[in-house]
Amino acid sequence: MVATSVYIGHLEEAFPDAAELIACYIAWQQEVRPNRDGYSYADSDRSLRWQKAHAAAEGAGRAWLSNPLQQTFQFRLHKGAATTGQPVRA
Repeated sequence: MVATSVYIGHLEEAFPDAAELIACYIAWQQEVRPNRDGYSYADSDRSLRWQKAHAAAEGAGRAWLSNPLQQTFQFRLHKGAATTGQPVRA
């Protein structure tokens, strides 16, 4: 479980607050969808910030995995977390 804590810790450090982390993650999700109506330049910047933060966090956490070549990290955001204003828990 150390790997997960390292991964989440690096993600938290990459953003000023949970709202920005969520906004960047959502922008990335929108970018990878086939229908990107309403996708903007600001969304593109947020998506890139998410991709860089995720890659850095994954690299840091990978060192703690028992089988780093065959394991990955997946970040999942509960749909209600983006709209309820409640804290996001990993």
